[in-house]
Amino acid sequence: MGAKPGRGQRLSGATAATGAWLLRGAEHPESLGQLWRAVWNCRTPELFSDQGGPEPLVTLRVLQNNSPLIAWVLLVSAFVGLYATLLQPHGWPDITSHTSFLTPFTLTSFAVSLLMLFRTNSSYGRWWEARSACGRMFNHPRIMTRLAAAWMPPEEDLLVRTIGRWAAALNPAAFAYIRADPSYWQHATEVLTPKELRWLRGCEQAPFAALQVISQLVSASRSLDSIQRQAIENEVSQFDILVGAAERISRQPIPLAYTRHTTRFIVCFVTFLPFAFWPLFGWASLPIMGVLSFLLVGLENIGIQIEEPYRVLPLHRFCMGVKRAVQLTLEQREAAAAVASASAEATRTHQWPPAAAPTANAAPGPPTPQHLSRQPSMQAANGRAAVGLAPWQAEGPA
Repeated sequence: MGAKPGRGQRLSGATAATGAWLLRGAEHPESLGQLWRAVWNCRTPELFSDQGGPEPLVTLRVLQNNSPLIAWVLLVSAFVGLYATLLQPHGWPDITSHTSFLTPFTLTSFAVSLLMLFRTNSSYGRWWEARSACGRMFNHPRIMTRLAAAWMPPEEDLLVRTIGRWAAALNPAAFAYIRADPSYWQHATEVLTPKELRWLRGCEQAPFAALQVISQLVSASRSLDSIQRQAIENEVSQFDILVGAAERISRQPIPLAYTRHTTRFIVCFVTFLPFAFWPLFGWASLPIMGVLSFLLVGLENIGIQIEEPYRVLPLHRFCMGVKRAVQLTLEQREAAAAVASASAEATRTHQWPPAAAPTANAAPGPPTPQHLSRQPSMQAANGRAAVGLAPWQAEGPA
């Protein structure tokens, strides 16, 4: 029986294909992200107006979605008009000429307003919580990659890039798990090897499995101290918590009875409203009821749409953005280190902020070792800078 492989051997499979990802240098044009914007289930960039102007195609799509109820309201309005014009003059019961019919709608209109307000507010609260979670899920992989790139020495460059690959795969794994939609895995095919991707897709809880891999990679580093490990692990734990919050939002919708009762209330309200409008507007009640029902049903439709925020948020765009951000962090690692080193040297000659000019009435302070012996402190500061301390730990020349 062979010897049990060590930690370095177990991690070698994860680091073997890291360099190829960065060498490919994938490009994602901005127009591609717009293809995944989900507003009214549309997928065409031409449907969106960045200037906030009218969007006829979107309006037509909304009319199409709400056409059954709008057609019902127009049919009831036409029936009321035909009844009042053709049947009521021949002795049929008078049910269309009483202006008092408007009183029940005046008394119940506040209830419609409250129902719509609570409906849209609760749905928007879920949407905003999901959007905030997505924003933080965008940040944490980028932060953990940046910390690993800054703290790990060049000898562990392969380990840093491996952490970056798995960090870039966190969002696709999370969104595929939350939405139960395999289309999000397309964003991980570029950062993970086929073997890694098959293993991750086979896990029952893919995002947590990817977090476990990152934790193993961090623990495999021999250069990180306990504080640095804790900082990176904190980003891993925060991402874990955000996935749990996304699960709660997607798995627990607003109670169905609340949605059904609001819909029933609106349907009853707009169905009987033509009887109260006919004595006031006559045949003009048809277009009035058409517009009014479109607006009321549109508000209800907005609440239903944003009640499930992970169906309307541009999750594919988040995946592409995280992958690009991690890639740039790794590509700029050496350049950022060189700029930081050069900035430390430039601080010697470029003093900022400038020293404040002494005031005439300022009382002299007690003597300090620096006042008594300025030159030795200068030499000590230069010696600290020579061994690579941070620039703000070295004092510039007077």
